Amino acid sequence: MALIVICCLTLLLTTTAIHYAVLRRLSFRLCASRIPARVKLIVVNVATFTSHTVQMLLVGGSAYFTYLATERFFSSPYRRAA
Repeated sequence: MALIVICCLTLLLTTTAIHYAVLRRLSFRLCASRIPARVKLIVVNVATFTSHTVQMLLVGGSAYFTYLATERFFSSPYRRAA
C-alpha cells in the first residue's frame, strides 16, 4: 500500500512540475517574441499537447510499474492460470 501511495504522490508532483514548467517557459518566450497571435495560439496548442503526452506516458509507466510491483509481491502461489 505504501508503494502505491508513494507512486501516486510522485506522479502528482512530477506531472504538476512538467505542466508548470512548460506553461511558464511558454509564457516568457511568447511574450518576448514578435510572432503573430494566430501562430502563438498554434505554438501554445502544440506545446500543451506535447506536455500532456509526456504526462500520460508517465501515468502509463507508473500504472505499469505499480501493476508489476503489486503482482510480484501480492500474488498468490495458488492462483489458477487463465
